[in-house]
Order: sequence, then C-alpha cells, then structure tokens
Amino acid sequence: MVDEHARRRLAAVSRRLAAEGLVSGAGGNVSLRTPQGILITPSGLPCAETGPDDLVLVDLEGRVLEGTRKPSSETPMHLAVYRHHPQVGGIVHTHSLYASAFATAGREIPPYHYMVAAVGDRVPLAPYATFGTDALAESVVRTLGGRYGAALLERHGVLAVGATPEEALDRAVAVEHVAHVTYLALQLGYPEPLPPDEVQRLVERFKTYGKAEPPEA
Repeated sequence: MVDEHARRRLAAVSRRLAAEGLVSGAGGNVSLRTPQGILITPSGLPCAETGPDDLVLVDLEGRVLEGTRKPSSETPMHLAVYRHHPQVGGIVHTHSLYASAFATAGREIPPYHYMVAAVGDRVPLAPYATFGTDALAESVVRTLGGRYGAALLERHGVLAVGATPEEALDRAVAVEHVAHVTYLALQLGYPEPLPPDEVQRLVERFKTYGKAEPPEA
C-alpha cells in the first residue's frame, strides 16, 4: 500500500536520527504522512537498525494497515499532531541530551541564539504527561498550536514537525544545537534574549531559508 520510495526515505531519516546522536538505544521515533494514514517506526527497534520493511502503516485512528511489527508507543502523539495540523507531513521525536536536560528542568529555551527562530520565537515546553498516552498527545498539540516547529516535552525529550520528515529532523538538530549553546552561555553569565521585533524578523526569514525563489511569471 505504501510505495518503496516512502519506506526507504523514512528509514533513512530514522538512521540519520541515530547518526546525529539525537537518540540512544530504542528511544525516539519518526513518521511520515501518507494518503492512507501515517508510516511510523516500530516499537523496540533502535533507529540505527530500522530498515524499510520494519516500518508500520497505520490509519489516522491508529489501526495497523500494513507491517509485521508493533508501531511506536508514541503513535498516539504522532496521530494527534497530524489530525490537528494538516500542514505537517513529517514528525521526529528525540531524546537528545541538552534539549532533554532543559525539558527535565522544566525550562523552555528563550531566544538567546538566533537559531531558535528555526522553530518559532522560543522552544516552548509541553507540560508533562506519561509517555504513549492521549494526555501527552493533547499536551503536545496544545503547545505546538500551529505556531511552533518543535517543542520540548517536560521530563522527556523533543518533538519536531515539518512539511517533510527531513525538515522535522533538521529542526530537531537545530533545537539540540540551540539547547547546547544556551546551556554553555548560561554557565558564562546571564544572556539577554534577542529583542521581540528581531525575533519576528528571524522567524520570517527562516520560513524561506534554504527554499528556492519561485520563478518570475
């Protein structure tokens, strides 16, 4: 039901998640919106070892349509985001070290560094809920609110979204970089956040960053 290209593509994103050091062991998961529902990584299999045939196709109600493995325990969170945000085409969930440290401390990431604008005017914090539950899914949907490209999950990790899984992964990488820089900056003193008007300019610039200019009519 899902073409092989989509499977290879999502498996490559999963392996890159591990290569970037954003997950350890069997933690983390990635998904891709499809006409039938979503394609998602399985439960209990390390991202580095995930191949095209390991992926699971589920509909938007969570029913397995294709695949021999159990879908990720965070499938409810992915599904909720897709249902509420039709512009999202890919999702990445990580347990990256520095971003998870901020999440565990219950702290969002302010706009000290310009790259925060890759996901919004800050990296917001979704209030804690048990992993794999509808409560966590609802917390994430409320926090993203159609405004943010990523959110910290309190005492847990990071969820990043994008038009594609590749864009979601790039945002997850950016969040971890910003978290690391922010952590180090806080050791040196008390950095001032960028002014709100500059943050908004940066947010607008990131909307077209890396995208080709449309051809003139």
